[in-house]
Amino acid sequence: MRLTQGGGNAKNTSVRGTRGSIMSAPCTENYGVFFPEEVELLGRVYRETLASAKSPQSGELLEGLIASEIIGLAKVGERDPHKLQSLILAKLGLRPSR
Repeated sequence: MRLTQGGGNAKNTSVRGTRGSIMSAPCTENYGVFFPEEVELLGRVYRETLASAKSPQSGELLEGLIASEIIGLAKVGERDPHKLQSLILAKLGLRPSR
């Protein structure tokens, strides 16, 4: 089974399995690339959002959800820290603790 022809960086990452079903290989384009300043900003938003959403029942699941949401919003271009935090807290059904 070959994912690309000629070993190059092909855009088509689908391959046909043995029973005719289609499987997708991971595509690095989906991860996004962030500049150091953006990583710093997103880290700060993560810490502040986590602090606002923290409760005795929260844990690793909440941390993962917040991180995933920040990355997802950043991949589509959102960089405003207040908007990022508001969108994430609203999606989780929480209010900022300020």
